[in-house]
Amino acid sequence: MDLLNLDRKFLGRDGTCVRVEYFKSKGNYIIDSKRKKFIDFLSGWNVGNVGWGVKEIRKEIRDFEGPEYVDPYSL
Repeated sequence: MDLLNLDRKFLGRDGTCVRVEYFKSKGNYIIDSKRKKFIDFLSGWNVGNVGWGVKEIRKEIRDFEGPEYVDPYSL
């Protein structure tokens, strides 16, 4: 799979994509293998961009007793 060609085909960009060798994530950041931080704008694509591993949100999700998914077209 050629990720650069898929990126060009499916993600609208004015510039070129930057290759990032992923190391870890923290909050709404991606950290590369050289410890450079990037804001992860895709983590919230189609949902709220609140980051990854936020303790308060993880607790709320664990405690949530509602439906797992609500179809927006059925409302």
